[in-house]
Amino acid sequence: MSNENIYSTPEATLDTEDKSKSSVLVLIMAVVFSVPIALIMFAKQSNVGGIAGGIGGVVGSFIPALIVVLLFQIGKRFRNSRSRWKIFMWTQLVALLGQIISILQIIGANA
Repeated sequence: MSNENIYSTPEATLDTEDKSKSSVLVLIMAVVFSVPIALIMFAKQSNVGGIAGGIGGVVGSFIPALIVVLLFQIGKRFRNSRSRWKIFMWTQLVALLGQIISILQIIGANA
């Protein structure tokens, strides 16, 4: 007979580290798309509301992407970290394209 208690729960370990190279690449691309958006939003909002407006613009640039990621969490396929970063990256890419179009419209109106 073993010394183990039959009523004890088995220990489980969660592998939270995603060590694949593609996950690191997705993370880097998400950061690369996020930094220009944050800088553009800071520049646009700091003209209107000073430093506080700029900081609010930076924080506000991440909120839509986080909401999209949360909505995708409904599906089981999107509940791992790699999927979260992919969704965040694509959302930030769309937002970056929108900001570039906005800047081009401002430049076109001033020319």
